[in-house]
Amino acid sequence: MAVSIHPFDTALGAEVRGLDISRPVDEESFAIVNDAYKKHSVLLFRNQELTPQQHIAFSRRFGKLEIHVLDQWCHADHPEILIVSNIKDKDRHIGVPHAGRYWHTDLSYMVAPSRGSLLYAIEIPEQNGRALGDTRFASAVAAYDALSEEIKKRIADLSATFSLAHHRSKLMADGADENPLTAEQQAKVPVAVHKIVQENPLTGRKCLFVNEGHVVEIVGLAQEESRELLAMLSRHVTKPEFVYRHRWQGGDLLMWDNVATQHIAEFDYALPQRRYLLRTTREGVALAWTVDFKDYYAIMGVSRDAAQDEIKRSYRKLARKYHPDVSDDPEAEDRFKEVGEAYEVLKDPEKRAAYDQLGAQWQSGQDFRPPPDWDQGFEFRDAGHHQADAEQFSDFFESLFGARGRGGGRTHHQFRARGEDHHAKVSVELEDSYTGAQRAITLRAPELTEDGHVILRERTLNVRVPKGIRSGQKIRLAGQGGPGLGDGESGDLYLQVELNPHGLYRVDERDVYLDLPVAPWEAALGATVKSPTPSGPVDLRIPPNSNQGSKLRLKGKGIPGKKPGDMYVVLKVTLPPSSEDSRALYEQMQEHMAFNPRANMEI
Repeated sequence: MAVSIHPFDTALGAEVRGLDISRPVDEESFAIVNDAYKKHSVLLFRNQELTPQQHIAFSRRFGKLEIHVLDQWCHADHPEILIVSNIKDKDRHIGVPHAGRYWHTDLSYMVAPSRGSLLYAIEIPEQNGRALGDTRFASAVAAYDALSEEIKKRIADLSATFSLAHHRSKLMADGADENPLTAEQQAKVPVAVHKIVQENPLTGRKCLFVNEGHVVEIVGLAQEESRELLAMLSRHVTKPEFVYRHRWQGGDLLMWDNVATQHIAEFDYALPQRRYLLRTTREGVALAWTVDFKDYYAIMGVSRDAAQDEIKRSYRKLARKYHPDVSDDPEAEDRFKEVGEAYEVLKDPEKRAAYDQLGAQWQSGQDFRPPPDWDQGFEFRDAGHHQADAEQFSDFFESLFGARGRGGGRTHHQFRARGEDHHAKVSVELEDSYTGAQRAITLRAPELTEDGHVILRERTLNVRVPKGIRSGQKIRLAGQGGPGLGDGESGDLYLQVELNPHGLYRVDERDVYLDLPVAPWEAALGATVKSPTPSGPVDLRIPPNSNQGSKLRLKGKGIPGKKPGDMYVVLKVTLPPSSEDSRALYEQMQEHMAFNPRANMEI
């Protein structure tokens, strides 16, 4: 029977028919399944009879498997399998009893979250012949696509903190019979920070990567603002139009993409109704980090089909040209290292073949992240280098070949990667923009306590506010963002500046506006008056016969810059306090002046 794909009438999901996955799956059938997985995000295989070994073997076709941090509930003989069950042996749960109680993505609290999960149903609870314990899946892709452009822009650079300890504390607070993480488990899953808009590595499409189960808060937002935004996004992604509801049958195997979806289980059953499922999860890659792509052929000055002899000749020529002991070029040392790195890859047949399969569409400097299992099927030889050589190689090289590419053996993906950039908002006074200032700002960051709970600790940073800063501009604090992976450097913290509203002035880009009260006779006769400005008072000449709303320009008195803004003083004619004397003067004017301010209104 040929393999066929039958999409569900929902935003995601499809059934795969004609495939017995207890047997080895041929390449043609696997390609059909893999393409459907990328397209539909959730795949259902009905009526499967699998041993744990067969479950693991099929799962491994999609990548390496993760051993869950909650190892007390892993299968005794096959630790790649996590038992999901409400069954008890005496008073002890034999599996994770409350898995899926909240909307979540499996292992999103990891620095490298799982790419996908495969869940196999053995026992399903029933009542009056109806299956219980359904699982609902939401499409994070469709949900992102449906956001307004305003919301997409608002969340584009935001990150959130994810924590398993927070999740388990939430379960216990809701009355679940769970225990805190052990110290060893806690050490394996520190708080992770991920951007809440992710690009799916399988499809390149953007997804909402935020869920109520594992997210602590959005980095850089006030607590109330973070809570409101998270609630709004969670409501949005789980709208009925984005959801597929799966009603389980024994023998179902369900697999899903953990970047493109999130899910929740229905807890409408209780013992003696039994639920027993087995889950594998695929190893992940760190999300949202990228490195600059390097075109090794362009660096060497050769074509992609160059022979090895030509590559060797080019290397010798360039190495002589840029050797630091020979060249006077201030960038010679960097170029020398770059040429050496390119030759390290292109001289080696295995590395070159693996590099070539990335494709010719990449250009130097583009943001790059290795595709999933990009190096599958390649075995890299020991190049004879040592750990000390690591500093000679770029993050791009490390992301591809890691330690094994410089003589460290065949360790899988021992790369270093720069930490994630963080973003926050900071308010400053208008006067700070005129003079520059040093300000202490306080930010909140999540930390794990020894008992596995998440608390928000404050850190204070001394920030130099540069002269001429405007609302919307950003201040970069190098190394104050997320920690790097491996020995990668920390990311940066970007503070988006907002000028506080001022009691006197309004700001438009670099121009500053002031409403200045003037007496009627000052406007009529002209006068020189004192006017405030953010940089200090000035003498302002008011021309005779000035009208209400007249603008007087003070050139260069706006926000400083290479091209400073201007300040505009807007005249506001203000009547003096009412008195008998002033009334008498107005009556004289009324009697002697033939003035009608509405004469041109044709009324």
